[in-house]
Amino acid sequence: MPLQQDSILRYKIDSSGIATVKKVEVVKKPLRTDSIQSDAKPQRSEVPVFRFSDADSGFVDAQNDVSFFSDSSKIFMGHELIPTHGVPVSVTRRNADWFTIAIVIVVIAFTWIKAFYFKIFKQLIAAFFSNSITNQMVRDENILVQRASILMSFIFYLTSSLFIYQISVFFEWDYPFLSDGIVRFLVISLIIAFTYSFKMVLMKGLGEVFNLDKPVSTYIFNIFLINNMLGLFLIPIIVTIAFVVTYSTPFVIYTGVAIVIISFIYRLVRAFTIWLTLQGVSFFYLILYFCTLEIAPMLIIIKLARG
Repeated sequence: MPLQQDSILRYKIDSSGIATVKKVEVVKKPLRTDSIQSDAKPQRSEVPVFRFSDADSGFVDAQNDVSFFSDSSKIFMGHELIPTHGVPVSVTRRNADWFTIAIVIVVIAFTWIKAFYFKIFKQLIAAFFSNSITNQMVRDENILVQRASILMSFIFYLTSSLFIYQISVFFEWDYPFLSDGIVRFLVISLIIAFTYSFKMVLMKGLGEVFNLDKPVSTYIFNIFLINNMLGLFLIPIIVTIAFVVTYSTPFVIYTGVAIVIISFIYRLVRAFTIWLTLQGVSFFYLILYFCTLEIAPMLIIIKLARG
């Protein structure tokens, strides 16, 4: 009866713990069926016969020796992951649900402007870089510009409040009137809304008293315009602080603060440019206005931030 050849895996492990595996050909021959008794236990039908001595080769059967797998695990020693904590650690949420909802509202409002006021939006961007376009938009008194400006002002109030809230959390402000969570955000929003509303009413009244209605209206529109652009610039800032890795938070916060300072200086430059177009107005009143309604509120905010 012809013999059949097959192969199995044999291995040996040296002193360094490295396993060497070798493929060995074996000869299989069937057992004689006439010598099997009917009441005997079932026997294997094939018996492997090796062509060389196991003692001489130094290889052991890897398929039948369980110790092969335990010894081969030494190869992976030193590569295990070391646990940081011995016990499970609960996940801490960085942002509350109301914060995410506020960001979604900002994105929806911006999308609404892009969809229904895209032409006006482009004009506002052009007016941000050009005084002549700003003066033309003030003279036209386009009702669509007013609607788009109101919606963009809403974005500014919301994004500026979110940004100040993130700053207060980062620097760990602790004031009696600033509670945690959404209450702190609402207090900041009310302060910003009241401050700008009071400022606009005061400037409008001063313009009526001193017969400076046109220049004051131009400057008020510049304040709205610069604030609207600032609200758009703050959207990627607050999203990055909220959802990007924590080690980049200080850099992004200081970048946002730098953008706010640059927009404030740009607004002062716009105010100075408008003031220069007036005839017979004292330079002293310009300095008094800057110190009272522009610089003093900013210093108060810085003082409160530093505690």
